[in-house]
This record gives sequence, C-alpha cells and structure tokens, in this order.
Amino acid sequence: MRYRMIQLPRILILNVKRFGADGSKLKNTLNFEEEIQIDSDYLSLDKEKYSESAQNKEFNHIYRLYALIVHEGYSTGSGHYYAYIKNNEKWYCYNDDTSNT
Repeated sequence: MRYRMIQLPRILILNVKRFGADGSKLKNTLNFEEEIQIDSDYLSLDKEKYSESAQNKEFNHIYRLYALIVHEGYSTGSGHYYAYIKNNEKWYCYNDDTSNT
C-alpha cells in the first residue's frame, strides 16, 4: 500500500518497522542517507490550490536527518533504547546505559 501526502510537513518523522509480527527483532541491515527528498509519487497535491512554483517547492523539498532512535535487544519485550542527535554538524550518542560506554 502506498500512502500519499497532500502537503509536506515542516518536520518529517519516520517510523521504520524493525520487529516481526511475533515481536522478534528483524536483523536485516538498514542503510539510508542523511538527506532525503520525497518523490512526487508520494505527493497528491491539489493543482488548483497550489501554483506551479509552490508545487515545485514541495517536490524539491529536502529533509535532513538530525536525530535517530536505536533499539538494542532481541524483541519488543526486552532491550534498550538510545539516541543519536546531530548538533553543529557533529553526531552525539545519548545513552543512559552505563554498561555500554
């Protein structure tokens, strides 16, 4: 199923499914860029509502990754979450687990 957006949000939050139906962790590797552009196939703009320049602005909008939440563990019932956050072009790891320094 493909979802379409009528208008792009200022901040885009993506949730990537990383668990199977039984709650087990998916082990396939995820790779992604720090910048993404939403393809026009995912946009459903009302051409009467938006001028051509406004449509081009939506189609050419680039999102830049600045935060990422990571789950470390084997299932939805166990594990630990921590985050990576980008500040001043440098990535920082925020992890309250003292055993993982």
